[in-house]
Amino acid sequence: MQVSLAMPCQECKFGWILTPQGAKPCECKRIAQREKLIEKASIPARYRHCTIDNYHPQGSPESNYFLSQATAKIIAARVISEFPTEQGLLLQGHCGVGKTHLAVGILHSLIDRNMEAGLFCDLTALFTKIQSTWNPHSSDTTLDILTPILQSPYLVLDELGGVRTTQWSQDLLMQVVNARYTANLLTIITTNYLDTEAGSAEILTDRVGERIRSRLKQMARPVQILGTDYRSSRESPRL
Repeated sequence: MQVSLAMPCQECKFGWILTPQGAKPCECKRIAQREKLIEKASIPARYRHCTIDNYHPQGSPESNYFLSQATAKIIAARVISEFPTEQGLLLQGHCGVGKTHLAVGILHSLIDRNMEAGLFCDLTALFTKIQSTWNPHSSDTTLDILTPILQSPYLVLDELGGVRTTQWSQDLLMQVVNARYTANLLTIITTNYLDTEAGSAEILTDRVGERIRSRLKQMARPVQILGTDYRSSRESPRL
């Protein structure tokens, strides 16, 4: 059912349907509530369409890339079916393999099922936003920004290691990670950095430090997703 929030529902007119057993909420109420929760989750427009169902592994079915991505999709679906669970996911892989797609897909599904707001957080943007509170004219405080992130029942932390951490940002990130770990709150994390790399390429620990990487091992299952960047390949993007 397509429902416009600006127009009354053509089926119920006022949000309720009368049946012989009495009044029951119309589906339009659930749809409208879901739209509000999705808006509150701060999912970027580019990823609003992403679900588990429309994540399509790339490559031939017998290829390592396809098998890796198909396995990641199964694991993501399992997180949804097993919720509430305290073990999150650490989705690791190079650019364009669908890490954020899967993370947002989990977020969408949990919002749909539980009708409770989750949250998407781009870590680079978070650091910038908190730094903006240092301006004496800012009306926000660090606590204002962090509280929803610390308390959300399910959280996506996107682009871990996207910027090399300073002592300040490491302490801030540790505060977030530790608070969610001790509260048994589900956290889905994406990163372009692996735990092992050939040659002198940086690994995740190089970007976030030993303390944070150690805590993540306790709270999130690592899932490495192989593949090439679909954005730069001739294959169709995951839609």
